[in-house]
Amino acid sequence: MVKTGVDAMLDGLDPYTEFVPESEIEDYKLHYVSTQYGGIGAGIFAREGKVYVSDVFEGFPAQKADIRAGDRLIKVNNVEVTGKTNDQVSALLKGSKGASIKLLVKRGDAEPIERNLVRDEIKQPNVSYYGMVEGQYGLHQTG
Repeated sequence: MVKTGVDAMLDGLDPYTEFVPESEIEDYKLHYVSTQYGGIGAGIFAREGKVYVSDVFEGFPAQKADIRAGDRLIKVNNVEVTGKTNDQVSALLKGSKGASIKLLVKRGDAEPIERNLVRDEIKQPNVSYYGMVEGQYGLHQTG
């Protein structure tokens, strides 16, 4: 009831102000305030109900644990990820820096591999690549 009242009051101010309850503040910070979080340093994608590793960032826990692009995630902390969305799996992978996380991955036709990692602070630069093309054109790619 309080949230409804506060939201109604804020609607009268401007279209940009919003209320974030304390119970949702960590999620809010993770998604909107900072580009830093505790994670494994890998990108994922879902295809046909299966979740795969798309990128492994150099120097982060996933690379150190020999997780590779193309590996299929089967379980994260004993939670089956088949059929889950990218956002659901991403939420399982992210968390507090220093927290342990257990992954069960499948690489090709080999038996599943269990990896134990420790989440680290993931810092993603706003501009992950920049350079010159043909000597006169600037190029940048945002993270």
